[in-house]
Amino acid sequence: MNCWPVPIDERAFRELDRASRWERHDWVQVCDWLAEGSAQVWNVNDEAFVLTLANNDNEIEVLMCGGKNARANVPVWEAAMLSYPAHKGFTLRLEGRKGWRRYLPHWDYRDGVLTRKI
Repeated sequence: MNCWPVPIDERAFRELDRASRWERHDWVQVCDWLAEGSAQVWNVNDEAFVLTLANNDNEIEVLMCGGKNARANVPVWEAAMLSYPAHKGFTLRLEGRKGWRRYLPHWDYRDGVLTRKI
């Protein structure tokens, strides 16, 4: 699998910081989530990074994505999330830009939110 959890480093921060301008997440809060273990940064094909947050509603929420080659990297990331043992019983949740529907047309879509049960 070409998607693996990584600590946040300068490169991951740089790619995700671009996305944070769209998503409006506070980096102090993100760093707290990372430190407590509820958030995780994923490296996808060494081209993109995804920041996820496990919330109290048994959801793994996609907070930010940054990098390049989304058409190739989104399926790799999705396969990794679906096969990651700790994610069993969770729902993946992606809220925000409509463009994600192009890459994940098989996910449930309602009121601007994409979801997929794991």
